[in-house]
Amino acid sequence: IRVEPRRKDPSVTSKSGGETSTAPAANVVEKRNHALIRAVNAVPGRSALTIYAGDSAAFKSVGYKKATAYQEIPDDLFHFELKAGDKPDGASLASNQEKLADGGHYTVVALPSEDPDDLNLRVLNDGLKPITSGKARIRFINGMAGDTDVDLFVRGQKDAMFDGVNFKTE
Repeated sequence: IRVEPRRKDPSVTSKSGGETSTAPAANVVEKRNHALIRAVNAVPGRSALTIYAGDSAAFKSVGYKKATAYQEIPDDLFHFELKAGDKPDGASLASNQEKLADGGHYTVVALPSEDPDDLNLRVLNDGLKPITSGKARIRFINGMAGDTDVDLFVRGQKDAMFDGVNFKTE
C-alpha cells in the first residue's frame, strides 16, 4: 500500500493492487468529527473477511491481499470485529478496541496468528503528515506467523529498506 498526500490538493491518494483511491484530508474530516478507516486482509487462506466497526459491517468480504478505500466513520471509541465474509452472524474471529481521533486516518489489518485457529486484528494509525514532492510513504508489516524476522530489499539494492521486522510489527 502506498499513501501520498498531494501538495496542492490536501486529499490523500492510496495505491494498492493496481487500484487508486482518494480520501479527504485530515482537516476536512476533523471538521465533521469523523475519522477515516480502511481495511487490509493479510490472512492466507481467508478469501473473504468482514470487518465490523461497532454494530455495522464497515467492510464486507475483503479478499486476501486486498486493501479497501478509506471511508468515514464517527471519531469515537470503536469495537472492531473480524468475521468470516460469508457468516456475518457468526462468531467473532478476532477483535480490537480503539479510540479514533478527529481527522485521523487508520488501517485495520487482519493478520494470521501463530495459532492456526486464531486471527489477529490490528488498528494502525496511518499518521499522515505532508511528505516531500516526488516521495512516497511505505509501511511494511510482517504478516508471516512465527518468530522469523523479515528483511525487505528493493531489487538491485545491497542494503535492506527494512530489516529485522518481527511478526505483527511494522
